[in-house]
Amino acid sequence: MKLYHATHLSRLRAIASQGMHSHSYWASDEAVSDYYVETVEDEGGTAVVLSIDLAALESLCSRKGLELEPDFPGLMEPITSAIGKSEDEIFEGWDECDGTWRECLDLIGSLRSPVEIPASLLAVECGEDTMSLADYLQLQASRPSGPTF
Repeated sequence: MKLYHATHLSRLRAIASQGMHSHSYWASDEAVSDYYVETVEDEGGTAVVLSIDLAALESLCSRKGLELEPDFPGLMEPITSAIGKSEDEIFEGWDECDGTWRECLDLIGSLRSPVEIPASLLAVECGEDTMSLADYLQLQASRPSGPTF
């Protein structure tokens, strides 16, 4: 399963050199990711969607003795239009479960990473294609107008 994180194009160089900061939020649902793409664009930015394999992120956390975390802000103020559930359905679903990150992912389609994520584990979603972050930056730099950073 892939997880997605929408960010500003202007942040990619920093992410490529430093990795993704800890406590970043990741969506398994493309509708949730699309919501955040719109948010970046509403702020006047150019959105880029990063992705990571859930198993790779889970393994990274495990090596550090940590577990993925529920997306508590997403539970408290759910994006009902993207999730397709009412607030009541989400609140009731959360009250009825054990409160794990997996249940959060199932319920609202998002989670939080407690660890920094190396750039080498990140990919960029380009329409139907996926490419490594490094390849994406190289492609952007080779374009005549250069990257928009």
